[in-house]
Amino acid sequence: MSPGTSHNIRERILAEARLFGFDVAWRMSAVLANGPRAGGKEESLRHYGSLDRLQEVLQYVTPLVEELDRRVPGFGRWLEHTGFGNDVGMIGALAFWMNRLHAASSNMMRKQ
Repeated sequence: MSPGTSHNIRERILAEARLFGFDVAWRMSAVLANGPRAGGKEESLRHYGSLDRLQEVLQYVTPLVEELDRRVPGFGRWLEHTGFGNDVGMIGALAFWMNRLHAASSNMMRKQ
């Protein structure tokens, strides 16, 4: 993956994050600016406490990753290629984004 492609994906992901609000965009921007961190999967395992919990969080964010890959073709490959797919900051930012999506969906259901 070329550096230009990586930059383009970063910009497009930030644009998608901005659609969901300042807090989602801010977290994603911070992760992209500071990562991927060198600890990778080992740091994520320490953070989440077990492989089972890490896999649970990864399953939780999978629908968002799939949707982002649809909106930003190559996003999934980019996560793997850059190391962001194992980055504790990226996993946390995606989980935060998913929480916001669930909250927005829940609020819409209550208004109906």
